[in-house]
Amino acid sequence: MDNKGLKNVKQLSDKLGLKYSTVLDWINAKTYPRIDKIELMADFFEVDKSDLIESYKSVDDKDPINKIEQLLSMYNKLEDNRKIQVMNFIDYQIYEQSKEIGSK
Repeated sequence: MDNKGLKNVKQLSDKLGLKYSTVLDWINAKTYPRIDKIELMADFFEVDKSDLIESYKSVDDKDPINKIEQLLSMYNKLEDNRKIQVMNFIDYQIYEQSKEIGSK
């Protein structure tokens, strides 16, 4: 919502042309939107429908496969110039780590 300049659920519901109470119920997980509303929101937020319906897994999740999938999902959403920044950061972290391991 921040990326779209929306400050509250009322503004979101107005932009989507939906009842405030309906959108609030979705956000509070009291009800679940139908597929047409999921498509509406995905189009509005310029995201994949799966980003709205798949359960979010915390980075603290102990399953390494989930962490990898989450990292790839986030990475794939980046523009190319930001992907390069991520790769440079990872390279630097590996370099720093190798220096630390070498000094032990």
